[in-house]
Amino acid sequence: MIGFYTGLRISEAFALTWDDIDFEKRTLSVNKQVVKRNFGADVRKVVEKKGKKEQRSSWYFTTPKTEASARTIPFGDTLYQALKQEKTEQMKNEMKYGEFYTIHVLKKEIDKKGNDMFRIVPVPGAFPNLSVWNKRT
Repeated sequence: MIGFYTGLRISEAFALTWDDIDFEKRTLSVNKQVVKRNFGADVRKVVEKKGKKEQRSSWYFTTPKTEASARTIPFGDTLYQALKQEKTEQMKNEMKYGEFYTIHVLKKEIDKKGNDMFRIVPVPGAFPNLSVWNKRT
């Protein structure tokens, strides 16, 4: 729905976090995108580990595609209602499943060019305040 009602690129829509959404003003801020990147080995090479193939890559938040891609977009009532409902469902599920609810946190890393990147790391809900993580998504 976000893509349909706002025209965001898929990498921008997947990068949205609740702090990017202003329910009072009914706007969302595009300030990052999601990318899948290599983190230590050539992604094209596959490592055999106990009979399973494992790629050494992960999902990251990076800056938007261009400077003009960082923008604020208004949205209407249909998307507003859907987002409010989804946020409520997420909060209910986090309470219901507790330590078994998986949250995603950001771990700051540096890419090959020296730019900041934030690896998106899933952790059990029982560990939301680890000091190595910058913020929850």
